[in-house]
Amino acid sequence: DFPPQIKGFGEQVVFPGESFRPINLDERVQDPDHAPGELTWTVTGPENLQAESVEGMLAVQPVADGWSGPLTVELEVCDPDGLCDQSDVVYRISDETRVMLTYVVNEGFIVEAGGKKIMVDGLLSNVGSYEIPTMLRRAMIAGQPPFDDIDLVLATHSHEDHFDPQMVGEFLAANPEAQFLSTNQAISALASSREDYESILKQVIGVYPSRGSYEHFVVNGIEVKVFNLPHGSYPNLGLMIELGGVRVLHTGDFFMEDAQEAIYLLQGYGLPDESIDIAFIAFPFLRSERYDEVVPQGIQPGLIVPMHYVASQTGELFDLLEERYPDSLLFHEEME
Repeated sequence: DFPPQIKGFGEQVVFPGESFRPINLDERVQDPDHAPGELTWTVTGPENLQAESVEGMLAVQPVADGWSGPLTVELEVCDPDGLCDQSDVVYRISDETRVMLTYVVNEGFIVEAGGKKIMVDGLLSNVGSYEIPTMLRRAMIAGQPPFDDIDLVLATHSHEDHFDPQMVGEFLAANPEAQFLSTNQAISALASSREDYESILKQVIGVYPSRGSYEHFVVNGIEVKVFNLPHGSYPNLGLMIELGGVRVLHTGDFFMEDAQEAIYLLQGYGLPDESIDIAFIAFPFLRSERYDEVVPQGIQPGLIVPMHYVASQTGELFDLLEERYPDSLLFHEEME
């Protein structure tokens, strides 16, 4: 008999006036002996929070105005054999409403919110027009601002304009608190690039879910859902990251010729229901009327951030994107 095992929870943060999102408890537990519906959850909340489990969903709301937290909700899950596991979920209302975005190059971004910081596709090789000056490269590896205190580094796939195994390895060695998540293919390249790979092994997560399914992780208090989004036949991850009350989607090089097929895939992952605040979208899905419905029907983000370009070489592209998506956020230079 195996006990159920709770996968974990990131800190649940909202801004003033917002409500906490319900949490699907079935997604947060694994038990090789029993289906999620056979498990029993017990929820214990502090007196300032009303917390309950209803049909597998954890719902929490403050009892009175003026509360900010942090407060802890205690969870226990048990299987029919009496084997159990426990975990805590921390809730708070943030007094920090600012989200900081830094554009690196191509599809590389740093996102900072609520005291957490991530970098996606920022540690890349100098390839083609995507170049990182030597001094900036040294600052990145050393963890100098804005590359300091990064909790989680992610790479959507192992193409050179998104991922450099030597840079990632050096960054992890110099920043032992940081974690790295990418495809198994990228992890294999990282392992081959370092003789001392064992020294950073605990900082590395490799994943590649099958088409139509996803994986869920909690890394350094940051929640990550990982999706399979095709980039031709090449392994490419879609990443939905929640940090400091902000929900961000990065699609990597996701692209499908058939727009309706792309919409069905995104809807199958439930992305339109995820209340995504910021979506980083590669420009091929934004440049043509043929794909006009992919983002609004498949994602429904609050803000679109176009990507996959060299800022210094995109005059006509910027004109096109500004015309088609006037409310999007366009970065006009590297490290802006």
